[in-house]
Amino acid sequence: MNFSQNPVVSKTPFNIITKPIGPICNIDCAYCFYLEKTKLYPRTKSFKMNEDVLEQYVRQYIEGQPEDTPEISFGWQGGEPTLMGIPFFKSALQFQKKYKRPGMKIQNSVQSNGTLLNDDWGTFFHDNHFFLGISIDGPEAIHDHFRNDKKGRGTFQQVMRGIEICQKYNVEFNTLTVVQSHNGEHPVQIYDFLKKIGSTFFQFIPIVVHSDNRVMDKQLDGMIFASEENALESNISVSEYSIGPEQWGHFLNKVFDRWLGKEDVGKIFVRDFDLMLSMVMGLPSSLCVNAKTCGREVAIEHNGDLYSCDHYVHNDYKLGNITQQSL
Repeated sequence: MNFSQNPVVSKTPFNIITKPIGPICNIDCAYCFYLEKTKLYPRTKSFKMNEDVLEQYVRQYIEGQPEDTPEISFGWQGGEPTLMGIPFFKSALQFQKKYKRPGMKIQNSVQSNGTLLNDDWGTFFHDNHFFLGISIDGPEAIHDHFRNDKKGRGTFQQVMRGIEICQKYNVEFNTLTVVQSHNGEHPVQIYDFLKKIGSTFFQFIPIVVHSDNRVMDKQLDGMIFASEENALESNISVSEYSIGPEQWGHFLNKVFDRWLGKEDVGKIFVRDFDLMLSMVMGLPSSLCVNAKTCGREVAIEHNGDLYSCDHYVHNDYKLGNITQQSL
C-alpha cells in the first residue's frame, strides 16, 4: 500500500533504530542479545532489507517528521549493517535525496563491529559524510575475552584494521564499549586505550543478562525479556559476564577520575558524564535509559516490522509493518 498521498505527520520529532540486516552478524559475541531474533522469522532465508521496504521506510520516516524539523538522522545497526554492502547504502542515499524536504539536513550513522571495513568502505563513508560507531571492548586480551568470531577466534585485530581505515579516510568515529565482568575490572586501562586509538567520544554500556528466568525474566518463544512484575526482586541470578552494581559504579568513578586527572574535559567526551550534567542542568535525557519515559526510539526490522524498542523485538511488542500501515 502507498501512503504518500496522505502522510501522517508526528507532532514531535522521533527516531528509529534501523536493522536492515536483522540479527545477522559475522561475529558471535557471548553477550549479544540480538542474535537470537532469528527465532522470530524461522522461514526467512535472507534478512536483507529489499529496495521496496527501504524506499517506503526512508519516505515515511522523512514525511512523518514535524514540518519544521531541520535535521533527521538515520541510524543503521544490526546485526552487522555492513553485511548489506555499499550498494544498499547508495540506494538509501538516493531515496533520502528524493524525499527530503527543501533545506532539510540528513545525517547517517552506522554502528559496526568494524571487522569488514576496507578501502571501499572508507571511501564511501568519507565521501558521503557517514558517522561510525565502532564496537570495541578494550585492548586485545580484554576485547577478545567475549568478542569472538563464529569459530571462537578473537576479533581485535580486524577491529583495529577497521579503525585504521576510518583514520586513513578521515571518517569520524566514536567507540562503544560493552562493560562486563571482565573488562569492568580495568577502567583506567580501557580509558587510556580508547584515548590512544583516537576515540574522542566514549559510550559505555553495562551488560546485565539474567540467567534465572523464573526470578527476573520471562521467556517468549525461547527469547528472554525483562519482567516488570519481578523487576525489584533481590534474589537475581545473572550470567557470568554480567557486571554488578558496585563494579559498574567503581568503573565509572575510576574513569571519571582519569578523565579529570588527565585534563581531558572538553577534549574527551564520555556519554555518561555528559548525560548526567545535562540532566542536572534541567535538560531532558537524550538516552532512553535515563529518561522519564521510554518509547522515543522505535526499531524497524529488515522486512518493515516496527517494534517499540530494539530490546523488545518480539510479536508481543510489535507495532505494525510500514508496508501495511503508515509510520
